[in-house]
Amino acid sequence: MRVWTVLPAMLALALIGSQAGAQSLGVFTVSGVAVDEVAESAEVARKKALANGERKAFERLFKRLTVRVDHVRAGDALPEDISALVQDIQVADQKNSQIRYLAKLTFRFKPTAVREFLRDMAVDFAETRSKPVLVLPVYESAGAVSLWDDSNIWRDAFAAIDIADGLVPMQLPRGDLSDIRALGGGELAIQGDAPRLTSIAKNYGVSAVIVAHAQLTATRRGVPAIKISAKTHGSAERYQSINTSVSTGKGETVKAMLARGAAEAVGLIEDQWKLDNLLQFGLSAVLATALPITGLSDWVEAQRRLKKVAVIERVDLILLSRNEARINLFYLGDPDQLKLALAQADLSLVEEEGSWSLALTK
Repeated sequence: MRVWTVLPAMLALALIGSQAGAQSLGVFTVSGVAVDEVAESAEVARKKALANGERKAFERLFKRLTVRVDHVRAGDALPEDISALVQDIQVADQKNSQIRYLAKLTFRFKPTAVREFLRDMAVDFAETRSKPVLVLPVYESAGAVSLWDDSNIWRDAFAAIDIADGLVPMQLPRGDLSDIRALGGGELAIQGDAPRLTSIAKNYGVSAVIVAHAQLTATRRGVPAIKISAKTHGSAERYQSINTSVSTGKGETVKAMLARGAAEAVGLIEDQWKLDNLLQFGLSAVLATALPITGLSDWVEAQRRLKKVAVIERVDLILLSRNEARINLFYLGDPDQLKLALAQADLSLVEEEGSWSLALTK
């Protein structure tokens, strides 16, 4: 095997040293935080707006990383705690008068500091962001199934939620002619027609499609209710299935009930993903693996992708040749969790006869 002579600068690039998950700051960035404050002066209003914006951004980040049962714990953070976690702030659409301050803010938080803070709070959290998924909201009422129809109020309920902000970024289909040609109607989506679901997934460049089926029913007392099922198709390593039901509250409209149902479905999907990807700091391991490459550019690309994987603590380069890199992966959790996290960065981990190999999948 021919082994490259690697210059010191190249070697520095080849060795990855990181704390739990040296992924990009994307997961720790909260954007579009709207603030609007009035005070006795513009400066006081600005300071008040920034402080309130910090709290809003932290709560969004906290909810993004943790399961819903722990969301209430966000209120335990003191203002000075939150300020210490902020790396920088970007301001857009800033407007102010003598007593008022309006802006949209973007907060970037310090990954390592956030991790330490959550661990000190004894709150479990995940960082692995799923690849984007396409959500198909199929609504069934009185035997009629709608997906692309303008009357699909279940789709409207999803459209009113920020479904792209979590660890499972979701998007809705446009519902144009290309979508209709690719999938057909909602009945085929409910049936899980694999070729058609694969076809519409290609339209959006996603590897997974979630069919969110809501069936309008009634309780024994005649109160309107919906049965919700959401199944993931097209991505074997992250199959999910949820089932739940929601009924109308006193004086609540069906439209309002559907809004709660959509939020509940999204929450369950997010929670299931987070539970599968919780960082297990008490469970660490090392895995020796080989990465086939065609040149140094492949190795550099592999490093870029590995840095996105939250469960990887460190990567040691053992050997670098013209056609292979041998590396040790130091990671948190178990091999299945590692495989799932790597897949989100377009890296495939496979075991054959006790030996592990890693491959760039795109």
